[in-house]
Amino acid sequence: LLTISSSYRTKGNGEVLLDMYENFLSESQYNKKRLYLRDFSIKTCTGCMGCAINKEFCKIEDDLRKLIDQILISDVLIISAPVYFLGASSITKAIGDRLLGIHNLLDYSKRKPAGIIITAGREEWEGLAIQNLSILLLSLGFYIKDVLVAHGQGPSEVVLDPDIKNKIEIFTKNIANPDYKVPNISNKCPVCFGESFNILDKSKIKCAICNLSGEIIGNKDEILISFPEDAINNSRWSADNLKDHMENWVEGSIQRYKEKIREIMKLRNSIKVSINKSK
Repeated sequence: LLTISSSYRTKGNGEVLLDMYENFLSESQYNKKRLYLRDFSIKTCTGCMGCAINKEFCKIEDDLRKLIDQILISDVLIISAPVYFLGASSITKAIGDRLLGIHNLLDYSKRKPAGIIITAGREEWEGLAIQNLSILLLSLGFYIKDVLVAHGQGPSEVVLDPDIKNKIEIFTKNIANPDYKVPNISNKCPVCFGESFNILDKSKIKCAICNLSGEIIGNKDEILISFPEDAINNSRWSADNLKDHMENWVEGSIQRYKEKIREIMKLRNSIKVSINKSK
């Protein structure tokens, strides 16, 4: 079991929830390890496309490969992140931006379970944080079994929630139970747990993150969405779809670009630069 804290704050809300999660597990259930992203030096993607050209993992020299190697050997992954300006902490995005070449290290047909813990200072200000972390985990070869959202502004303030122990216990049991399946009829996507949808017509929607279609159903009390039971294999995150995207589109774009480079440069050079470049 690998738990990851994505906050630069020590003893923050996500960290205390990870502690509570581990406390609900039996001592013999997992070998446990904790990583703090604040201990890793992660540089941002430079857009060099070396990973696509050479079909290999990112070559920027920092701690990313050390982090990824520890993630990939884990059997279960739980990641926590605070919400900043309606999104997950920026280091998680910096990691995700560098994963274009990771498909060469993974077998997406053999995904492992993961859970997400999001902490926000205020209710209904979680924004896109869940989807941010889902994209990261799905790219790393995991599938999301459950998501816990908690609220607290100051360090460890989430412990004031009278229901927090019950929430953590349910989350822990769902992750540990091999028979637990994410409901395919819900108000959220069963793959990324997001609620961002494109409306296709009066009865159909599509998850903006997973490209997974669902049918709107409902009764007098609530509106729900029915998704395919094998949701992940009907989404953009299926092994076949990812293989096609990475090999045929991303890596294939290198040759397509070379074939059009003269035309691109001719048009680019015809555009006048009207401002002085800053030093």
